[in-house]
Amino acid sequence: MKASSNSYRLSARFRGSVLGAASGDTLGASLEQAPSHPVRQTFKNRVEEFQETPRLGLAPGQWTDDTVFSRATLKCLVEYERIDIVALKKKLYEDYLVDSHRGFGKPTEKTFERGTPDSESAGCGAAMRIGPAALFASFYSDLEKFRGDITSIISITHTHPEAVNGALAVAFAIASAVRSELKPDRLIQQTVDFIGATSDMGHKLLEVEGILKRPGLSLEEGFLEIGTRGYILESVGATFYAFLRTPDNFFESVVNAANAGGDADSNASMTGAISGAFNSIQGIPKPWLANLEACGELDDLSRRLCRIVEKK
Repeated sequence: MKASSNSYRLSARFRGSVLGAASGDTLGASLEQAPSHPVRQTFKNRVEEFQETPRLGLAPGQWTDDTVFSRATLKCLVEYERIDIVALKKKLYEDYLVDSHRGFGKPTEKTFERGTPDSESAGCGAAMRIGPAALFASFYSDLEKFRGDITSIISITHTHPEAVNGALAVAFAIASAVRSELKPDRLIQQTVDFIGATSDMGHKLLEVEGILKRPGLSLEEGFLEIGTRGYILESVGATFYAFLRTPDNFFESVVNAANAGGDADSNASMTGAISGAFNSIQGIPKPWLANLEACGELDDLSRRLCRIVEKK
């Protein structure tokens, strides 16, 4: 999986993916769990700027559990320059304790209470944090090694087969974008080939492809058919739908994912991770970056991770 020539430097794609994910998380935080129609009624116009999130006590620009775990993963990869599952599990737990108020889901809480991953949860808790690992593994020459290493990271918290497949799908899309190999019209089929056409996640992505091709279907109608809850099939389905509706426009993709309601922060975060890798940091609105919590730290970590990958 060699890098091809492209108009964006590799570092710009790494930075775009990391900061794009954090931006999506932040934008979607105030809209989480709200169905799409009430969201439009409440805000009258779609939300395009960071809002406060009273339910979590977060000010505009502050992110949720999604970015807490993504940052922890980044820090661990940068420190060890390899995938160290023991160290990563420890780091995730430490950051969970420090930032437990940021909206962690029950499966994550149970995982750390019991000390074992949740085999029953088909949620998106692993998919939402997989971005940095996908960046680290993006230039592996062996696709099966990519699958194995990403799965080992997913399995820290989730071992349900579809939770694994959904996170693998997001990781595959991010890695493809970073390598400049992502072709929007082929992404779903390539992803399905990677995760398995007979899986529920594979069937869901093919359903999304059909919805994208259906003439006259509105954006909102598409989201309503796919679903936007934290259930992995809906969450990853909504993520691919939001990105592929406007693949060359980071802002539109992320804003659409956030305003669709449901698990808005995770859906917009995963959309931002893929679109940021595809469109690079240049696609992210400057006002978002200016108001994003710990933007400088996340940017520095993404640059350092990129240098590590370039050396390998």
